[in-house]
Amino acid sequence: MSDKPSARRYDLLAALVATFVSVLALFVSAYSTYWQRQQTRAMTWPRLTERTSGTLDGKKPFVITLTNGGTGPLEMHSLVVLLDGAPVHDIDDLVKKLTALRDPSHGELDASFGLVAGLSAGEQREVIHIEDEDLARLFAKARYDGTERIQIRACYCSLLDECWRLDDRDDGSFPVEVRRCDKEPYDLLHDHKRK
Repeated sequence: MSDKPSARRYDLLAALVATFVSVLALFVSAYSTYWQRQQTRAMTWPRLTERTSGTLDGKKPFVITLTNGGTGPLEMHSLVVLLDGAPVHDIDDLVKKLTALRDPSHGELDASFGLVAGLSAGEQREVIHIEDEDLARLFAKARYDGTERIQIRACYCSLLDECWRLDDRDDGSFPVEVRRCDKEPYDLLHDHKRK
């Protein structure tokens, strides 16, 4: 009869050890999954940056370019161009408001992103490209004169559905993480395609 209590103790000890090993395996699995997600996140992290080029004398085209400087692709959800803080409908509206012209016929808006747009890592797209010397000078002055009258606001997401907003009105050099990309009025990616 004395063997039965010691056998029960061994059974209890074996059950406790098995439970401990199971809990430890669960912890190791969760920890491993966490680090795998972090590695995947690092490999697919997009970073949208905006660059403006052109000269105040208008001798070079005025160009605003968006570049994905991250390690993974991005999906653009919205793109808004603002003049003096107010969104514009399209490039003609921007030219018209900036120059007070009634029938603008200069410049070209690159609206080739489409409804489900994307940029691969290292890829860049011109958002605004103005060849006309007078307009290029006017756009450069509006962009470089310290007031930054022409601004860009964009929202984009990674493959893991992590989203960021790039906004010149904030410090546009650092995208800000957001929960999701909300629908924007005057979104050139979507509104321009309807025309």
